[in-house]
Amino acid sequence: MSEQSQEQTPPQTNSATAVELKKGVRFYGILTATVVLAVAISIALMPWRSWYAEYLIGVMVDKSNHPNSRNKAMYQLAELGGKQSQEAVPVYLAIINDVNDDTHARQKAHWHLTRIDAVATVEVAIQYLQQQEPVNEKVRRGVFGCLMHLGPLAKDAVPTLITILDDPNEDPPNKYLATQILGNIGPDAKQAVPAMSAYLRNVRNDEYHRRAAIESIGNLGPAAASAAPLLIEILTDKTLQRDEYTRWLDQESIIETLGKIGPASKDAVPILIGMIQGDSKYGPVQEAAGQALARIGLEQEHAGALRAFIQDGNTGTIAGHAAAYALTSFEHNR
Repeated sequence: MSEQSQEQTPPQTNSATAVELKKGVRFYGILTATVVLAVAISIALMPWRSWYAEYLIGVMVDKSNHPNSRNKAMYQLAELGGKQSQEAVPVYLAIINDVNDDTHARQKAHWHLTRIDAVATVEVAIQYLQQQEPVNEKVRRGVFGCLMHLGPLAKDAVPTLITILDDPNEDPPNKYLATQILGNIGPDAKQAVPAMSAYLRNVRNDEYHRRAAIESIGNLGPAAASAAPLLIEILTDKTLQRDEYTRWLDQESIIETLGKIGPASKDAVPILIGMIQGDSKYGPVQEAAGQALARIGLEQEHAGALRAFIQDGNTGTIAGHAAAYALTSFEHNR
């Protein structure tokens, strides 16, 4: 019986394999049929998509419609995607450029255009920002918002944004927005660093705009190297009118930006070490200093000072942790 059972095992295995094979064939057959059906439905719906796009365009261009209805149509057409959305780009542009159209509709047209065609959005934004009077300031603010939303895709607007920062007659809120956009663009906005630095110098006495400008510069990373001396100057400026908490927030923001700039911020190293060793009593500032030092890099003498600080009863403290973190890149590169 034992020998017969062993002889019958191979046929049972082959039978199981056949069953599994049939299941696999059935599964892939169903999958193929599903894909074919989906394609067929998609093709069948194409005429419907075109008709719906035409309907939405009709709602968009009819100025007698309520602005909210026009906005919803713009949104839905952008959501529709594909050829229908792309072919509607000229309609969005016409609404944006129609000075007699509703301000709300023009703002929304520009916003929804960012979701369809980034290049067209940037081109029309540049044209509008370069436009002389008369200018609808609300539409202009909407243009700034669209460029901010696009991030690095708005890099072609950098020269125009520099012009805005350099213009002494430009409204301060627009300069603030231009700085934010440049920060969102990132390293591709390198040529704007002098203009951004000049703007920071002009708003250094304004807590909100000062910190916003510092953070925007930091978003450029090493490309913002030329701003490091000004940042160090503001970091050590004791003449600014600010309470202690505001000073800590400023220090934290500047230190993080110096760290993002990297080795070009090396002149700040002694200052940052001093903050860890007690010049600052605010834990987040000490932590930021440690992280920045790790990015900037340390010389042998600086590393020795931090080791001595840790060993001098600071193990386990926030300052000690900050010093240890600062040493990580130094030890790694030895």
